[in-house]
Amino acid sequence: MGSINLAHSDCILGNSINSSYISKIAYDATWFLNGVLLNYEMKVVPQTEKFVKINMRNIGLGITGFSEMLIKMGVVYGSKESLSIIDEIGNALITGSVLASTDIAKQYPKQVFKYYEKSKWATKQGIKSMGIEDDTLVKKILKDKISNATLTCIAPTGTISILLNTVCNGIEPPFLNVYERKFRVKNDWDKDTLTLIPENINKEDVIKNNGLLKGLVDLETYEIYKTASEISPAKHLNVLAQFQKYMHAGVSKTVNLPFEYTKEALKDFYKLAHSKGVKGITIYRDKSRDLQVLSSIKSDSTNTYSITTTRPTSAKGETYRITTEGDRTIYITINTWNGDETAIREIFINAGKQGNEYNAMCSALGRIISICLQSNPELLERIVETLKGNTGDIIGSAYVMNKTIFFNSLVDLVGKLLEIKLKQTTNIALDKKSKALKSYICPKCFSVNVMVLEGCLTCLDCNWSKCS
Repeated sequence: MGSINLAHSDCILGNSINSSYISKIAYDATWFLNGVLLNYEMKVVPQTEKFVKINMRNIGLGITGFSEMLIKMGVVYGSKESLSIIDEIGNALITGSVLASTDIAKQYPKQVFKYYEKSKWATKQGIKSMGIEDDTLVKKILKDKISNATLTCIAPTGTISILLNTVCNGIEPPFLNVYERKFRVKNDWDKDTLTLIPENINKEDVIKNNGLLKGLVDLETYEIYKTASEISPAKHLNVLAQFQKYMHAGVSKTVNLPFEYTKEALKDFYKLAHSKGVKGITIYRDKSRDLQVLSSIKSDSTNTYSITTTRPTSAKGETYRITTEGDRTIYITINTWNGDETAIREIFINAGKQGNEYNAMCSALGRIISICLQSNPELLERIVETLKGNTGDIIGSAYVMNKTIFFNSLVDLVGKLLEIKLKQTTNIALDKKSKALKSYICPKCFSVNVMVLEGCLTCLDCNWSKCS
């Protein structure tokens, strides 16, 4: 696969696109991709190599930097004018790539893909169904045949965008007007700052405004520079569907949905996407992930939290004692500071003897949670959602407000206890009579390599048996 960078100045002529240049680049790129396909040494089974290099000869020529092109031309993403520009780009891309593929087939007849006669390329009606309306081009395909079963697609182009230093990858609008992008360098992470704002706007002002231009520019400028989350799902879909008409394979495109988007609305949205003929669609619902590669830049002046380093002499809290099957006892202590019973500042987890690796990991988990909460108390909700739902070897129950809750791991238990505290509920008592439903940790050596043998819980590492 390969992509043409539409953000490059040669692709734009004033307020219009340079169709002839894009078509020429598509022609050369198709020759290049066919050369890669022919000479690339594939480390696959012979049948797969034959399918790729002989039977189908699929390549995927696409684009990147589409949104940057629109901004340079002063066109609103998803508008009628932008859809017309997509038609111009699609026709230029198709024309250049098809001309190249037919020229390759004419010069090297053995490079016509094996299944040509059974494909859409072998009939006039089939060719037109693939977005080719030029009768001259149709006649050339029927006369000279074509080298590749598929020629065009739009890939995610994330890595390509890093190499090209483009702000917008593929056909996506900007994530933010100013944001950070993380990427791998060998075994470490690096990041760069990407900016897409008018020349008369101060970047620091945009950073303080959460990376957005909203409220900093006039309405007309704001519409042109809108970011992914500010563009309506309908406009995202229209851009995707318009490009799909010119792509033989799929189109990589994310549709950003607001947090309050309902299941019913999402169902209707997928039906609409299907009716428009798109081959695939990806959605991203706001706030659905805690960590992401793209993120806004935090301004030092807007940081309202500071790490609390001084622990008070005394802290108020509760310790929960849990006895699991296998006679193992776990203690979890949750403390608040300075008389604020709803603001958790530290948690201690004791799950075994000192020097034991499992207990060390549990202790470290408690310390990490404590550091996070002392730095920013509002992280508690995200911590709860991260911990809850994890499954492990300790499964048990606890009695909370006259109701038994079940946990599927020690981490899950910590999350659910913190959730109760998050809801400012303090009257929690564990059911002393209820034991863990299952446990697979040896109480002698703390190994998880425990199973039931001849009706007895037995450790395969130290030979401990509950029946002995």
